[in-house]
Amino acid sequence: MFGLNAGGGIRLFDREFGVERWHGPGHESRFGVFGPPTAVPPVAADGTIYAAIPGTEHVVALNASSGRERWRRSPGDELHRPAVRGGRLFAVNWPHRASAYVAETGERLWQAELPEQMVLPPTATSDGVVVPERTGITALNASDGSVRWRFDHDGNATEGAAAVAEGRVFVQSAGGDGALHALDLETGEEYWSAPVRGEGTPVVADGVVYAGAHDELVAVDAADGRVRWRYDSRLPLSTPAVGDGVLYAVAHDRIVALEEDR
Repeated sequence: MFGLNAGGGIRLFDREFGVERWHGPGHESRFGVFGPPTAVPPVAADGTIYAAIPGTEHVVALNASSGRERWRRSPGDELHRPAVRGGRLFAVNWPHRASAYVAETGERLWQAELPEQMVLPPTATSDGVVVPERTGITALNASDGSVRWRFDHDGNATEGAAAVAEGRVFVQSAGGDGALHALDLETGEEYWSAPVRGEGTPVVADGVVYAGAHDELVAVDAADGRVRWRYDSRLPLSTPAVGDGVLYAVAHDRIVALEEDR
């Protein structure tokens, strides 16, 4: 992991030097048969960086300014990006396990077993955490890890995370007849589903859900599931980002920007 100065470093001969502030912890990630482990994006919250270290079973908390390690825990193998909210850190890992820790100290609060073996990155809510799985999604209580509800979409999702906004959970099911599902955050009841092939992480902004599926981007009305428009890039698209009325996505070696009223 590397911590960089956002404003760059020393400028000399039209080049920037010294942008790295710190790096760590540990050594370079070990290589396997298929190359180095996939880097899991870190999470920043209240002056601390929380991250799953690639190629290990460890989650660490680092001082954002210095990179100093505050605590380290080992929830298990194949860790995804953790989620942080309300003073708690949530981590999921193979096989079918979810854990919660005190964000400040790393003390484990609870550990829960989920019914599906393949679990995906968690999303923290105001009083719980939702964990997508291959064939559904489960909502757990933040206090003790007990199951609040589970929704089975009968898909085959192997990538992506859920989005939570305006009291609803949005998740893509993938599979042959893939769909984007809108669920009630409190009960798990389905409000609507919209045809979105493939899998990914939905993004919600200004009452619209943007769902990517390989080379296609679909804009869906968050209230009723009506498809507003579809964009075919003919190239694989990244998870989109929305700001100031413009949607951005990476498509291979270029960046695509779409206007709000497209």
